[in-house]
Amino acid sequence: MSEQRYSISLPSVEELKALAAGRWFDILIAAGIDADKLDGRGHACPKCGGRDRFAAFPNINGRGAVHCRHCFTRGCDPSPGDGIASLQWILGLDFRATLGWLADWLGIKQESKSRIELVARRTVTSERLVSSEPPEPVFDFDDLARQFFCEMSRERRESLAKRLSVESRTLVRLRVGYSEQGQATTWPMVDSGGRCIGIRMRGHDGNKWSFSGGRGGLFVPDGIATSIDRLFICEGPTDAAALLSIGLPAIGRPSCQGAMPATVNFVRRIGCHDVAIVADHDEAGQNGATRLARLLVTVANTVRIITPGSPGDDARKFIAEGGNAFDFDAMLADADALMLAIRRSVPTPKRNAERN
Repeated sequence: MSEQRYSISLPSVEELKALAAGRWFDILIAAGIDADKLDGRGHACPKCGGRDRFAAFPNINGRGAVHCRHCFTRGCDPSPGDGIASLQWILGLDFRATLGWLADWLGIKQESKSRIELVARRTVTSERLVSSEPPEPVFDFDDLARQFFCEMSRERRESLAKRLSVESRTLVRLRVGYSEQGQATTWPMVDSGGRCIGIRMRGHDGNKWSFSGGRGGLFVPDGIATSIDRLFICEGPTDAAALLSIGLPAIGRPSCQGAMPATVNFVRRIGCHDVAIVADHDEAGQNGATRLARLLVTVANTVRIITPGSPGDDARKFIAEGGNAFDFDAMLADADALMLAIRRSVPTPKRNAERN
């Protein structure tokens, strides 16, 4: 099994709180909480999605305290009370990793020593990856993803968001990190139940690879609620980040043919009955979307395929050039006839002949 060591020298908790006082509004936004949810009124929770459950305490900029009546309230661990607890809750990190994240946001230099020795396996260096069902993890991918998340500085995250033409907060929701050792951004991949089963790496040269056991997972942001009316399923994590940036609930698959059973199980688990598959223009993308649609009509009431932009484009490029949520609504309206044909082509199970 791979050896993992991680240690950070940080200022005291009191010093971090003193430095953060008066800046918590911006800190919580950077952590993934929308600014309009920090006005002290009741809002949908950014983590569990519950309606009117989430609110900021008074003096949010000074204290940084928020709460949710369902998933972040008295009796929870951590319990609400200050900005550090708020960060620990929304980021999903342990206490020390949360302090490291906050110190990084505040611009405090950290003396860190990290040794992560893992066997990485190159899958395909082109734009597409051939995916298969993941084996059982042999070590804690969740812990590794948290370490990488802490290594991603605010400046690097904002630079990546600008390069991808997405919102920085969507990268936080997707838990995007950075590996100094691999010189690559890291994108956690989860199974249909939310367990991290591997990590996609995206190098500076455009190559992509996965840590062993990381193929076949989904890219799922924090805050996908069980009560959403519609889910967009994209090819790849950056397309999902682009849709999240314009306010559409989205997840990513590892490739056009990848993680189909996990996708179906995820849709079944969250109970979403209106699904939109966002496909690329090429033949592989269209074939993969059609195959997935044939599976999803067994668990969702409405399944449609849309293809944003022009040939050669993908969803991220379409949005970067001005595409918005209204454009996607229009594409869904045009897709109804196509999906009716697909639904009719799905074979109906034959009933057993009645016995005489």
